[in-house]
Amino acid sequence: MRITVPANYIKALNLFVPKTEIREYLLGIYFDVDGDTASLVAIDGCRMGVLKCKDVYNPDGLKAGFIVPSKLINMVTKAGYVAFSINDCSIGKEGADITLEVDGLRIIYPEMIARYPDWRKLFPKETSGKPAIYNPNFIGDFGKASKFLTKSKGEPKVIIEYNGDSAAIVKLGNDDFIGIIMPLKADVESPA
Repeated sequence: MRITVPANYIKALNLFVPKTEIREYLLGIYFDVDGDTASLVAIDGCRMGVLKCKDVYNPDGLKAGFIVPSKLINMVTKAGYVAFSINDCSIGKEGADITLEVDGLRIIYPEMIARYPDWRKLFPKETSGKPAIYNPNFIGDFGKASKFLTKSKGEPKVIIEYNGDSAAIVKLGNDDFIGIIMPLKADVESPA
């Protein structure tokens, strides 16, 4: 099984991977493969980004899920490959190993054995439109992801479908992306 991932997808999703986390399985990008498509997922507990990737070589039509650890992603991004590459990354699962190839560099890394959250259940069935307050740094990261994905030199496009105290849906002007953001909890009482 091999998935060709645009470098800008890795850069965008890496924004939603936590830098430190006691739940080690969140320290990476989850690849949820179903036939000839893959959903790439990154969750940090307060927000999530999901990108659909359609360049999947999966001759047996298998369903599979595996985590590409941050350590592997960072090896490549810190070396400047994904961070500055205009080329695609090729990510594969061969037995118990994850293989990442970009610009002639090939890294083989052992698969992380862990159960990833059922990310589909995190999306609200509908949104209320009720406003909420969000961490501005998180909204800024969605803006950075929008710039990576749309390659726009203008203002980033971040559309939040408000949902009160529940998870809100985030769209970025790229049909392959959908995300969620959790609101901040208001601890301040109304003066009324």
